[in-house]
Amino acid sequence: MDKKHIAFMGYNEGICTFLKGDIAIAAFMMDDGRRLWKPGDILKTEKIFRDSADYLEKEAGKRGIDLHIDTKFISVKVASLQSAASADDKREWKDSAMNFVGAESINEFVSKKKDEWKASQVAVIFLFPFEGRPYSMAASVGTLKEEYAVLYRADIHSVCHELLHLFGAMDFYFPESVKNAAMCLGSSIMREADSMVIDPLTEYIIGWRAGITREGEEFLKATCRISQEQIFKARRDEMKNGYGSKKYPDGTYTGSLKNGIPFGSGVFRHKKGDVYDGEWRDGKYDGFGIYRSQKGFVYKGGMKNGRFHGRGELLYSNGCRYIGEFQNGVKSGAGRMEYEGGTVYEGQMTDDKCGPTGKCMYANGTVYIGGWKDSRPQGSGVMEYENGVRDDGEWESGVFVSGIRTYPGGREEIIEKELSAGRRKKVQRA
Repeated sequence: MDKKHIAFMGYNEGICTFLKGDIAIAAFMMDDGRRLWKPGDILKTEKIFRDSADYLEKEAGKRGIDLHIDTKFISVKVASLQSAASADDKREWKDSAMNFVGAESINEFVSKKKDEWKASQVAVIFLFPFEGRPYSMAASVGTLKEEYAVLYRADIHSVCHELLHLFGAMDFYFPESVKNAAMCLGSSIMREADSMVIDPLTEYIIGWRAGITREGEEFLKATCRISQEQIFKARRDEMKNGYGSKKYPDGTYTGSLKNGIPFGSGVFRHKKGDVYDGEWRDGKYDGFGIYRSQKGFVYKGGMKNGRFHGRGELLYSNGCRYIGEFQNGVKSGAGRMEYEGGTVYEGQMTDDKCGPTGKCMYANGTVYIGGWKDSRPQGSGVMEYENGVRDDGEWESGVFVSGIRTYPGGREEIIEKELSAGRRKKVQRA
């Protein structure tokens, strides 16, 4: 057996060696005053860790291994967690957490707590109250200075998976050559997101098995030429897909990535204060989304190529609201515009303006139905005023220029347009 093989990078190395005996988990529950743990989430997380410990203890017992896991929850408030899910996270929050517990480093903290908690080993896990991609900094991934895992909204699988990393286990789902070779090991928590099975090679690495099985030898032989550098590169490439964070000159994206580009569901927080939360395609808003502007307006609806597109709702800070169709970022198509004060327009929209046809119900009771241009009556239309007067004819820039005006009681008046003078002429109808 070649201990230089990639599978043994974390074998009996680092702060955590074999997963047996009395193990303590230091679970740091991080918040910065803005991203907080809700009481229900705290209880849920505590139960997940209890269930995870129970599962691992039972699995160890089946193999004749004595294992006791005790989780110690430590609430820590730091200045900011803004970069905690970011790919370029410098992990200042980790140093702040150590300062909070009076330690210079994770190694010093672990050394103190082993005696205080009467534990043979202490595993450190940081927990964050928002979405993110779990990961481990451990001997199994080439890190020996400090070992810890990071979890976002934990579940049993992620707790067990990352804990196994801290005790030496390696991932079997990248690169593709490793993933294919690991098929011989059967179902594995280190390869499949829906599996809780601890495969025989992982059993050996974490100290639960005395020797390597035939399947383990087969995997080691098939992957013997894969170097640590290839694993590290594959890990970096793999982090470009799935859930992650990425900084841009105008803001930060957190969500699903495909080849390092926003794809799927995610949130973009602009430096100027705007926030988009929704679907993405090839790095642009695409699909359903919600856009909140620091100027006060909120948009909910379809997006395409980074613009409002399709059916949507736009709510302005002054109370005005539009519900209808958008094209390339502007109101175009059928829609309903509700203005401050009670006036409502229903009809066609073109380039953010009412028209070419529609109906407007003014707040004072007046109703206009007909042609529109630049959000004013234009062309053929009928205006019925709140006082009972009715204008039926041609309109220009919101002015009735020709047609028939009918008064309450039935009296009619012909309005004729004088083209040369640009004025209207009233002719009383007998």
